[in-house]
Amino acid sequence: NLVVASGHGIDFSATGDLSAASSELLDDYEEGSWTPTSASISFSSATGRYVKIGAQVTLWFQINFPSTSSSADARITGLPFNPVSQNGQGVLGNINNTDIADVRVSADSGNSFINLRNEAGAEKTNGNLSSRNIRGMITYLQAAD
Repeated sequence: NLVVASGHGIDFSATGDLSAASSELLDDYEEGSWTPTSASISFSSATGRYVKIGAQVTLWFQINFPSTSSSADARITGLPFNPVSQNGQGVLGNINNTDIADVRVSADSGNSFINLRNEAGAEKTNGNLSSRNIRGMITYLQAAD
């Protein structure tokens, strides 16, 4: 195992002068699991994994929505890192019903959740995803520590 002391990392600067190029020092890598949640319903089951390299975060998730008629926005909370102002985008797959194939995944300006929207940008509701199993991933930049 290679262990790098705190405050040090892999230097990608051309000069090696960290005082001038601290943004070129890779000093943060993390991976693990997380549990997707919702502020408005309880998922039937939910699992997730993540990898964080520097400020870039990639999340993978699998969620089973319960049978519900809830009109609350279908948002995924419990993110291991909050997005920064740049929008993150992702993809969904393995949705077990083709009538909701227009679901898009995004992480917006400093929110602590992932949005599930249609192609026009309208929020999907929990009722739209009732009894559905979704798998997805998203990549975004994390908010500053």
